[in-house]
Amino acid sequence: MEDASESPDKKEKASESPETKEKPLKFQRVKLVLEVLACVAFVVTAICAGLAVFEYKKANKAAARTQLYNTERVIADREIQRPHLQRLYCEGKPELPPEVHVENMLRLCMHGTVDKSLPLSVRANNAKELAKFVWSSETFHFPENVVLRELYIHAETYIYHVHQVWDFKQGGFISEDEWKTWNELLTHITPHPLTMTAIYAAWERKYFSRSFAKNVQDTIKNTEHNRQIVEYFYKELLAPAWLEKFPDYD
Repeated sequence: MEDASESPDKKEKASESPETKEKPLKFQRVKLVLEVLACVAFVVTAICAGLAVFEYKKANKAAARTQLYNTERVIADREIQRPHLQRLYCEGKPELPPEVHVENMLRLCMHGTVDKSLPLSVRANNAKELAKFVWSSETFHFPENVVLRELYIHAETYIYHVHQVWDFKQGGFISEDEWKTWNELLTHITPHPLTMTAIYAAWERKYFSRSFAKNVQDTIKNTEHNRQIVEYFYKELLAPAWLEKFPDYD
């Protein structure tokens, strides 16, 4: 005989079919599969996003290099059309005193040779005085100023070209090794009095970022010949306080 005292719950459980008992199990399996698929989808999405970012950065680096090479080509074409602009790259003799070097570079700018004397009007003892001569309303119309001003602008163009390369390096678009190659341009033209004058104008108008200005300063200090010339013609550039005027926006 069945126990009359058996509870209804036990009777209900006893009456459950095997199919009914399997339903929770099937639900758990389906849930587990969905969770696994969701994890796989997340990983795949993350990988795709990473690849997209990689390709985006790669494209940006290629675009940055293209822009720099195009600028370089424009500068080179200008120098072919205006050969006297190439005088900016002439190197003085390392054994010459800085004052003689500066004098020779200015003679070369004016005459294409160091054998002819400078006009008295072009005498300048430092970068500030040369900047005043090049841009002052009192001397702007001097015939000898035309060539100096054109070379000054050419030097300034190259400096800001290198500044752009620095900005690309800071942004991760070119490598440190690539930057060192580009920075050699700055090392090469810094000893020229018109380059120093353009750097002076950048300081006066706060045209550099402080980090680039620090690079200019370090680049000059690392080359003894350049440092001696700058110390003679624009000694303020070598002082720590020189950097304070530039905006620190990096």
